[in-house]
Amino acid sequence: MKIVLIFLLIITSSIISFISGARIGANEFSYLDAQYQASILVYEIHALKNHKSEELAETKEILLNSELANHGRYLNSSLRWLWMDYPRDDEPIKRAVDYRLRNPYEDPDVTDTTKWSTDVDLDSPETQEFLKHLEEGTIIQERLIKLVLDTYGKES
Repeated sequence: MKIVLIFLLIITSSIISFISGARIGANEFSYLDAQYQASILVYEIHALKNHKSEELAETKEILLNSELANHGRYLNSSLRWLWMDYPRDDEPIKRAVDYRLRNPYEDPDVTDTTKWSTDVDLDSPETQEFLKHLEEGTIIQERLIKLVLDTYGKES
């Protein structure tokens, strides 16, 4: 009986520690990511002040596709249960999906090496490996965006 109680105590504390760690880890990552988000905001502020709204809009379209893909990752995640007590409000994602369906946008082809800097050795094994990862990432992102558009587009 004592062994069973100790075992249950260890399992319970492990689960609580895992959930707490996952949540704390997400917060800590957002703190780390703040420096990059701040830099992006500076770019956006400069673009607004210099009346470069088209450039800024394109940046936002790319970012929207990225966030739609991230939501697709969430939908595919086997760890969604970590946030089961998080308020569930689909209106924001439905609004984003509605916008994307009304305003289709295709990300720039980042694998088009003719637009790359001329000092990149396109024949190097590293560059070829990088290109392979870019192509795979593009396919994955497109699949995830389609998942989100199909999931919430019907409901909009």
